[in-house]
Amino acid sequence: MKHSIFTFSPPSFRRKPIHRCFTVPFRRKPIRRTAESSEKIALAERTLDWIPPVRRIGSSRGMTKLRGFTLLEVMIALLVITLGMAAVINTTSESGWKSAQLRHKTVATWVAQNQIVKYRANRIWGNARSQSGKVEMANIDWVWRMKISATDDPSLRRLDVEVFIEGEDALKASLTGFIARI
Repeated sequence: MKHSIFTFSPPSFRRKPIHRCFTVPFRRKPIRRTAESSEKIALAERTLDWIPPVRRIGSSRGMTKLRGFTLLEVMIALLVITLGMAAVINTTSESGWKSAQLRHKTVATWVAQNQIVKYRANRIWGNARSQSGKVEMANIDWVWRMKISATDDPSLRRLDVEVFIEGEDALKASLTGFIARI
């Protein structure tokens, strides 16, 4: 077995015994170690224990080439990472936007429910066909419109409530309720 100063053996594994005679890569004849060369080789092997291995490709003249990543491979890897990061950022921003929309819809539904409950609590049975107003909830100003309509049953009325954010035309919530004459 040929030993080289380029072999990698992590310190956690058992080390192979060092032989008195070793070969240099790409040389056929073994060289005898002297005390000085043994110390240099031992130092080099201890130092290389902590350095990750480098894949070497040998040639017929004894020269070695280091093999690594080409510039094209690095550029493609960076492109893939960039596209992945863009997708993550896009998903995160959409998630934040949807979270805000769901919060608005939830609060708008509460505003509509409050208006129906207030109408029921007042026990108003008038001829009014619509009502509207402004209310503040969750630090947002809301505008609500209630349409009151008759049903087939003369002792039952339908209440349709629509809720908007003040200054916007987009409907945030729509709720229907019924009130009975008792």
